[in-house]
Amino acid sequence: MRRLKIYLETTIWNFYFAEDAPDKQATTQTFFGQLDQYDLFISELVLREILKTKNPEKQAILLELVNKYKPTILTIDKDIENLAEKYITENVLTDKHREDAQHISVAAVNEMDLLVSWNMRDIVRLKTRQGVNAIHTLKGYKYLEIVNPEEIVNYD
Repeated sequence: MRRLKIYLETTIWNFYFAEDAPDKQATTQTFFGQLDQYDLFISELVLREILKTKNPEKQAILLELVNKYKPTILTIDKDIENLAEKYITENVLTDKHREDAQHISVAAVNEMDLLVSWNMRDIVRLKTRQGVNAIHTLKGYKYLEIVNPEEIVNYD
């Protein structure tokens, strides 16, 4: 059976250490324990967002975690920028959430099976899922499943 290709958006890395959200932290850590089943991907945007972390200690542990799991790092090109812009012009996301649109477009252009995020307000929500996949249908991209870790963790 083919391994699923999954894109891990920045919030996934952050919640691994989110002691202020113990339920999400526990789910995220369980999820990370099962990542050997998947082909892992992030983008240069994830790295840029981690490098924006103001706390140098937190930044270092996030980078260590990324290094431990060694996801393939995808670059942002014109096709990704154009698709992200389409999400914005079609009001799936606002210009204020351009980076969220870029995360989604990186996953789409690179034919990920899943985009995994804890960003429930902008990425993992019905309006975004429907809008993104409607655009994908029109533009010839495959269906992208947008989920949070809780939806795919195997608790057995």
